[in-house]
Amino acid sequence: MKFSTNTKTIDNEIVPWLAAEGPLAYSPFQPPITDYFFLYNFILPRIFRDGVNLKQHYWFGDYNGKDGHNVSLLRDFWNKSRDGNVSPVLIQNVSSGLENFEAPIAIFKIDPRILYQRKPYYLFIQHGSYLLIPVQSQPLIESGFVLLHRGIGSSNRFHVYQMPEEELLLKHYQETLKNSLLDSVTSFNAIHGAIHRTETSHLLDSSHLFSKMFSSSKLINKDWRKFLATIRQCYTLKKEIAKNKFGPAYVTFKTPVTNIRICTYFAGEYEAKILSLDKLIPIKAIKCKLEGDRDLVNQEI
Repeated sequence: MKFSTNTKTIDNEIVPWLAAEGPLAYSPFQPPITDYFFLYNFILPRIFRDGVNLKQHYWFGDYNGKDGHNVSLLRDFWNKSRDGNVSPVLIQNVSSGLENFEAPIAIFKIDPRILYQRKPYYLFIQHGSYLLIPVQSQPLIESGFVLLHRGIGSSNRFHVYQMPEEELLLKHYQETLKNSLLDSVTSFNAIHGAIHRTETSHLLDSSHLFSKMFSSSKLINKDWRKFLATIRQCYTLKKEIAKNKFGPAYVTFKTPVTNIRICTYFAGEYEAKILSLDKLIPIKAIKCKLEGDRDLVNQEI
């Protein structure tokens, strides 16, 4: 059975759910009756690489099975949604024109008592991707911003790039971004297509789909390559990952929640990519300096 994964509404908006209409257009306010719709091997088979046994259950795309920690949290969340007991923090559709380089996203707060958890989580939802992050790690969410961190090892400088001024390049990027978000399968594969994690080896994590969509013989030059490499960089929503795993030098930014694409929630690195470089606002740099045209505000968060 093939389901519609079109995310564009009749009002020309893009939703954060798996679809704008049909069986996959469920949301926490209109949840599916059965858990069948969380088995991505059945409803989204095109996100998996060749050779993967699609008779095996991949709950929410996770490789851990139904008893995995994250899967248990997600299933519990959707069970609570069936009882009308979930708390939305933010739900943002975006215009399909994407003039502001945004992506739709929904964020909910998970009750800290779920599965005996002792701390509350924010749950991000975006076209079949999920991200769970402790509330204490993201104090700006309810004001519409997310904190992003990037560890840079022992490097002493981090260059803060801005969006290119070349109009043709920006227009092509806007069109590519739009095309990558109009279908949830394409969206999922575009954001996971250059991840290369052990935990994502069952997915099309080496397809480089967005890069292929962005390719243009008229635009392939030094600026195009630099821009593509920059927007493909991953950030983490948890400072400890940047500091302890990819540090000790790291940088912290804030950005609107609509400026991120979330990915690999089950890989444990709380990863996201950004859409607009101009919306990445420097907050602080630890054991390194920022270089670029923007001022750095040195403050603890």
